[in-house]
Amino acid sequence: MKGLIKIVFCIKILCFMKKYFLLIACVLFAMSSQGQTLTVKESKAMVNGKTSMASYTGASDALEGTLNLATGEANFKIPLETVKTGNGSRDKDMYKVLEIKEFPYAAFKGKLAEKLDMEVEQNQKILVKGTFSIHGVEKPLEVTVDLKPTPDGVMFYTFWPINITDYGIKRPSVFFIKVEDEHQIVIEGVLIEDESR
Repeated sequence: MKGLIKIVFCIKILCFMKKYFLLIACVLFAMSSQGQTLTVKESKAMVNGKTSMASYTGASDALEGTLNLATGEANFKIPLETVKTGNGSRDKDMYKVLEIKEFPYAAFKGKLAEKLDMEVEQNQKILVKGTFSIHGVEKPLEVTVDLKPTPDGVMFYTFWPINITDYGIKRPSVFFIKVEDEHQIVIEGVLIEDESR
């Protein structure tokens, strides 16, 4: 009888320990998942354009977005009203052409073609496939991104050309000279662990 009681007691202990370990595993998994998401800490986004006689740059430090290291999913957007060229009159014309009241953001969403190795604190060139949208038009985009893990996060840099007319944006004129269709977009910054998740 005593032996049976011991067996029942051991079974109860094992069941309790199983539930306890399952609970710990769930907590650790949740913590691990949370630690996989990085968010933009600091950034600089630029768009470079030109006419036959001059060039200009619009810049913003208000890039928003996240990179999920587990899934490779990347989501970024920028409020277009934060893009400044250093000329207030030109900025107003730019906002009018972009129709920012109706289309306030430019955005990219996509996925890394391969996993970023956080153990290698060196520059890693990784292809990102997704879509870029601006002015209410969304188009496929594949771009190579320089990603460099650091003790504090991940540094990133990328650039790509766009033809603004492909996105339904009219080419504005500067002193009766139209700006060129092709513009260069440049984005760089630092991603850190998202502590809010």
